[in-house]
Amino acid sequence: MPSLRILFTIQGDGRGHMTQALAVQNILHDAGHRVCGILLGREPSDAPPEFFVRKAAAPIGYYKTFVFSTDRQNKAISSTATLLDNLRHAPALIRSLFVIRNEIRRQKPDIVLNFFEPLVGIGYKLLAPRPPLVCIANQYLLMHPDYPFPPGRFVERIATQFWARVTSLGARRLLALSLKPRSNFPSRTIVVPPLLRPEVLARPEEGRGPFLLIYLLKSGLRDEIIAWHQKHPDVELHCFTDLPADAAAEVRHSPTLTFHRIDERKFLDLMVRCGGMVATAGYQTLSEAMYYGKPILIVPVANHYEQACNAHEASLLGAGVAANAFDLDRFLQYLPNHRTDPAPFRRWISEAPQRIVQALEQAAAAAH
Repeated sequence: MPSLRILFTIQGDGRGHMTQALAVQNILHDAGHRVCGILLGREPSDAPPEFFVRKAAAPIGYYKTFVFSTDRQNKAISSTATLLDNLRHAPALIRSLFVIRNEIRRQKPDIVLNFFEPLVGIGYKLLAPRPPLVCIANQYLLMHPDYPFPPGRFVERIATQFWARVTSLGARRLLALSLKPRSNFPSRTIVVPPLLRPEVLARPEEGRGPFLLIYLLKSGLRDEIIAWHQKHPDVELHCFTDLPADAAAEVRHSPTLTFHRIDERKFLDLMVRCGGMVATAGYQTLSEAMYYGKPILIVPVANHYEQACNAHEASLLGAGVAANAFDLDRFLQYLPNHRTDPAPFRRWISEAPQRIVQALEQAAAAAH
């Protein structure tokens, strides 16, 4: 197979899709292919994480995309605020469709690889760019006939599946990230392992230290951690979250509670040594915890159905405890009973490069 030129389009909310894109970038490089450009759905004024800019191997372009807005406390997704914010920015979203199309025309990639960006699916449906489109995300697994959904919330389930379909309109292939091996869907969907950053794959687990590691997607949840800590000051906690811009990179709240600005290297250093993890149900965090066999208290962000699905599935797989609140008392009771062997998950992870390269090469070959 000749070397392929691949254009990445990435939904830039949070860090998960950007982390996955960097993992695929390395896989493609090792296979002799090249990322020719990156389009990131994010305001240019809203700088992407430093780790992404530093590691991206191609120029990054920006465009306005859909946003998921939180409540005033920055704890939960607000459906009303999300709808109003996106309606207000509708003209900019329409312009973004043409920004994406024009960049595809300029780059002339062999493949466009989309990391769950809805404007790319809409653009392929309305404007029909020529290069084949391949979409990759864990959300596509929610359309698998055997996926174990949490009970109830049927309307949210249908809405989430609909949104996943919107992001993949016009796609030749869907790559559905899965925490365990599953059969491929009929037709165009292929099940692939989670995508972990090379630093994780290269770093061995270092036992269980006497502290808990906490990752908060929404900084408004810090008050819950502080309230619990005041009742249990003997338990050492290290909490990573978005600190104010004028705050230090590390804020020592007490001798046993430290808040850290999100830093992927420091987070990994503590993750391999922690006694357990507490986190919102982001897919990358769950995957990394499972890779190291770390027990995890999984607390989905309120009103975030996809995270509720992640938490439910991970708990069924024995990764830890799913909860609706930061119930660290329950987690401490669970820790002595946690039993898991990460070896099968690690074997599954090791299949990612071959499966992803094969799928992309087949999509490119089918287009000629």
